[in-house]
Amino acid sequence: MRLGYSSSRPTTSHLRATVIRSLVVEDHTKTLPFSGSLPSDMPVCIRIIEGIAEREPLLLDEQPLVIGRERGLGLRLEAEGVSRRHAKITYGNGQYTIFDLESKNGTFVNWSRIDVAPLRPGDRIDIGKVALRLDWFRPAGDQRKGSKPEAPAVRHLLSARELEVAELVGRGMTNAEIGRTLGISRRTVATHLENAYQRLGIHSRAALVKRLATDDR
Repeated sequence: MRLGYSSSRPTTSHLRATVIRSLVVEDHTKTLPFSGSLPSDMPVCIRIIEGIAEREPLLLDEQPLVIGRERGLGLRLEAEGVSRRHAKITYGNGQYTIFDLESKNGTFVNWSRIDVAPLRPGDRIDIGKVALRLDWFRPAGDQRKGSKPEAPAVRHLLSARELEVAELVGRGMTNAEIGRTLGISRRTVATHLENAYQRLGIHSRAALVKRLATDDR
């Protein structure tokens, strides 16, 4: 079954109301914190990033999305390690949240096993042998030829603590100085930085400082 969307630019209300309800994927316990909500005018989607060849993204709306092996689910994953009804993604108060449905092998967000966790664009979701990612949805043809997509603001991509750490990096502080300022360990600072790099698609402090400077323009 082929999944797709119009190349013309749809309205936000149309994107929120339109959801692709079935995707078949062939084989290849804790609660995470969150602060803030997603911008209402920027729709998001689920992308397959590992385990099979890349396919078209699955646009999310405000309806619950159940993931598993069972026929008729919104996202059907026919892969090893996936339960019949494995996990569910819901939307409310500007926030997507994923719940593990007592699956045998667990649901993982950013490599941490969870029972329930908030989702942000850039988050990795592992279900069986398939890796998914929550991502901003940008329809084909949404950008004029030769133009670069506008990157979402850093504050929309990072948790409150990750943003605090990033801003202190922007002030030129070392990990040790950031740890003393926030009352956390250097290891925790490093973890927040690694998460921020992953969410922003960057790999260094210099790139983080540059991204922060771009947001301030």
